[in-house]
Amino acid sequence: MYRAVLEYKKKFPEKAVMYSGDNYPEFGIAVLMAGGSLPVLPANIDAAILEKAAGMKPVSGKEEGVYILSNGKASIVYNSNTHQFTVQD
Repeated sequence: MYRAVLEYKKKFPEKAVMYSGDNYPEFGIAVLMAGGSLPVLPANIDAAILEKAAGMKPVSGKEEGVYILSNGKASIVYNSNTHQFTVQD
């Protein structure tokens, strides 16, 4: 899901990219981290994080399963792996 949304976002950066398909609510975080629009997100996500995410773009992570949104000054990192990782400044 992440890869599909990211590919469309890169191809059409000025357009909103939304995902709607089977089990779409389960992919909300993937849509958000890929730069997609109107993701279905859990209600317990802090509103301040969502406000900052609105101005961020996806950047390539060095590890598979690590997804990053950044605006150059701040980042949101989602780790789908079961091991810890280190974030470099």
